[in-house]
Amino acid sequence: MDTLLTVAWVVPHADYADDDVLTLLRSQGYRIRPCLAEDANSVGAKLRVLQTRSFTEPGGLLRALLMAELPTLIVADSADEEAQMLALAGPHDEVVHGLAPVGLLLQRLQRLHQRVGQPVPDDVALRREAGTLLDRAAWSARLVQHLAQADATGCAAVVLLDVDGFRHVNARHGHEQGNAVLAQISGHLQALLTPQDALGRYGGNEFALLVRRYDATALRQEMQALLHGLNQREFRLGTGTEQMRLHVSAGLAWLPGLAEGGVDAGRFNQALSQADQALLKAKRMRDGELVLHPSEPAAAGAAASRARRGAELDPMTLVYHHTHLAARLARECPAALRQGRSLVLGLIDIDQLHSINSTHGRASGDLVLQRLTEVARASVRVVDWLARYRSATFAVVMPDTDGPGAALVARRVLQALAEAPFQSCQKRPLRISACMGLAGLSPGCADAPSLLAAAEGALLAAKSRGPGQLHTLD
Repeated sequence: MDTLLTVAWVVPHADYADDDVLTLLRSQGYRIRPCLAEDANSVGAKLRVLQTRSFTEPGGLLRALLMAELPTLIVADSADEEAQMLALAGPHDEVVHGLAPVGLLLQRLQRLHQRVGQPVPDDVALRREAGTLLDRAAWSARLVQHLAQADATGCAAVVLLDVDGFRHVNARHGHEQGNAVLAQISGHLQALLTPQDALGRYGGNEFALLVRRYDATALRQEMQALLHGLNQREFRLGTGTEQMRLHVSAGLAWLPGLAEGGVDAGRFNQALSQADQALLKAKRMRDGELVLHPSEPAAAGAAASRARRGAELDPMTLVYHHTHLAARLARECPAALRQGRSLVLGLIDIDQLHSINSTHGRASGDLVLQRLTEVARASVRVVDWLARYRSATFAVVMPDTDGPGAALVARRVLQALAEAPFQSCQKRPLRISACMGLAGLSPGCADAPSLLAAAEGALLAAKSRGPGQLHTLD
């Protein structure tokens, strides 16, 4: 069969399927290859289909668009989404509202066939970036708006990110390739940040973030993880296979709570000046550094801070312990409801732990729990955090996440646990699976005790169905 009829049908996870539609398309002569977004280039397809419903995280669809420069059919779920997608689509793409009527879907795919092999305009990635990033003026307006709002809850910061030595990228590969790499960086950032965060292109190869979290510790840790992810990622050059790793430095300036009465230019300039000073210091230290302003506490204060953080951690798994989980949820739940933000709690429990303790000893069980936290940490998003809820049960807290988005994270965690290598103290391989229950914050489940109870109920429902199950409480 002609490879021009091969279509990469992007799905959010390996078990996802649109069986009825795919069967019909196959009957029309199309070879459909369901795949994850990052695999679209490797399935031999010349066309691609992306559905907005498959991307619940902010920036997820943009990131998928940037992963492969294939003529793409974007399927929007609503008229509003259709308008948004038209702003992102390039001249080699098509946008359609829904999978029905199928006749229209087939017509759009046939139009895409006519564009296969045509050169992709060099400004496509740039226009996508411009359509999803705030420009400098719009981002500055968001900062002014934030400074003018008197809200003592939570913690906020300005973060400036700069790609170190980016002029060498432009000099070696050209400005068009450099701009395409910057667009990939912006897509990566969009996928990691929450809808309430403000991301802007501040100039040249510099990005500006306005982020707000429930406390300073959470904000600092998330920015450190975000920066680490950027510095570990390889970015594609052009349409070929060549990739490069970049170093991104960042400066963070804390935004203190303000009294009512508006904001003057001095506070605005001070926030940006402090972030800029921190960024300059980060760039002098070494590539890929995050510097905070005001600077870290003095030695005595730093020691006290480290001791306090150590007291919040479970000594065996090095995730937060139950007391911290309860106290932090008690703060985050009312704050999320007050600000109209979603929050989902997941509880994970290993199916085979009792058997492992009985057969291989409790030391092997402890190794399994330690390995679980390592795998889970690597599978959740930057904004999520883990805690040990009970001896063999762990919590994953997912701020700014709705039910479908949390389910995607949960499936990724469970799949990673099923695929990861585990072993006993005697180095014997172990097969592991886990169940997970999810519960979301709502008016009827509005505080920490009720949210934990709901998540426990969801976990019990998952375990009652057998190993490796996920249950979301409606």
